[in-house]
Amino acid sequence: MEFLSAFVPGIVGKLFELTVQPVVRQAGYIFHHKRNLKNLESQLENLGTSRNQVQHTVNEVKRKGRNVDIDIH
Repeated sequence: MEFLSAFVPGIVGKLFELTVQPVVRQAGYIFHHKRNLKNLESQLENLGTSRNQVQHTVNEVKRKGRNVDIDIH
């Protein structure tokens, strides 16, 4: 009996981790889709702004006759 009482909590915890948590996560995506979409749109707008700033800097450097090294990771 001690054997079962030692392993049951671990088994139940692992079962919860592998079944319930993924279902709850997926449900969260469904319930919060509008918020997630607005967040994505905001990040896309910020990315566009950053792209324009970098392009402006590149154009300025090229106008001065210097080469632009592109190093993207």
